[in-house]
Amino acid sequence: MKERLQQIYNLSDDLTEQLTQAGTFRTFSRGKYLGFQGETPEVLYLPLDGILSLQAPFEARDDYFYSVFCAGITVNDLFLLNPQPRLESLKALTDVTLLSVPFVKARELMGLSLEFSQLLMKSVSQKLYIFGSLTYIQSEKNPEQKILKCLQQLASLNPRNRVYLNYRNIASLMVISRNTVAKVVKELHSRGVLVVEKSYITFPEQSEPCQPPSHSLH
Repeated sequence: MKERLQQIYNLSDDLTEQLTQAGTFRTFSRGKYLGFQGETPEVLYLPLDGILSLQAPFEARDDYFYSVFCAGITVNDLFLLNPQPRLESLKALTDVTLLSVPFVKARELMGLSLEFSQLLMKSVSQKLYIFGSLTYIQSEKNPEQKILKCLQQLASLNPRNRVYLNYRNIASLMVISRNTVAKVVKELHSRGVLVVEKSYITFPEQSEPCQPPSHSLH
């Protein structure tokens, strides 16, 4: 798993060794919660396989989630840098393998490794940029451009360039009707702009998928 960690996160031998000494490789089964709304996280996660989701607390249905993390995206980095209670629950959508690093060890690493600090800063800045971009895209008047730009931004956050949100999630993010999302996505699919799989949306030139959740886009 050490080699996979190094490859996925493009780490030096030095930092790979430091992280594996500081953390523990763990596997969580599908449906397992790794954190609950209102808790203050104390562990940094570096996913190696599978999908983690942020589940909205105001929805009762298990398939409602509005953000997902695959291999290559650090999880809980924002809480590491700015401790505060989480606003949503963190759940495994599939079986997940990850490196779990306690915050106390992660903070030690921040003081010892510039590379590790840069890894965190890059991850946080990327997420903040995507959030700002999605807010800006909400003002787009053309529904097709609005939804396409939204999907492109979400795909860029995922190392495999895939969007695991369903139509309802996308509609909520873009403040637009679910029927409009379904109609536009269907049209973009028919023109070959994107590809709709059972559980995710992707673009024609993309590579191998990470393990998809079992939920339908619809």
